[in-house]
Amino acid sequence: MNEAGWLRWAAIIIGSLSESPDSVGFSGRTSTPNVTPPAPAILLVKTSSLGDVVHNLPVVSDIRRALPGAVVDWAVERSFAALPALHPAVRHVLPCAPRRWRRELLRATTWNEIGALRRRLHATRYDFVIDTQGLLKS
Repeated sequence: MNEAGWLRWAAIIIGSLSESPDSVGFSGRTSTPNVTPPAPAILLVKTSSLGDVVHNLPVVSDIRRALPGAVVDWAVERSFAALPALHPAVRHVLPCAPRRWRRELLRATTWNEIGALRRRLHATRYDFVIDTQGLLKS
């Protein structure tokens, strides 16, 4: 799926957040107009190449335009972590090193880093995880 396809998919998912159960007919009554749904926490996963990371920066802008209060974190290859950190809408950058981890799988430091990333990911409850890479390895 290309980037435009992912954006359409994300817009459909994100658009569904604005509908409360009451507003879509589950209880037969209408929702209170002054109640706003909580802002979602979104993890964007883009770990591959520099060009892919650069091309994904507009995804964060689109998410924030659609959901101004959304919290966006980004998991990215450690060597490219400075780029997403420059985007004002990215709250946290979660650097990872899957290429190096695959090469150094038997080292204790690799497993320590994987465990630290795993703990950091579990520390936040993400409403959506968007993997724009679309590959099993990411």
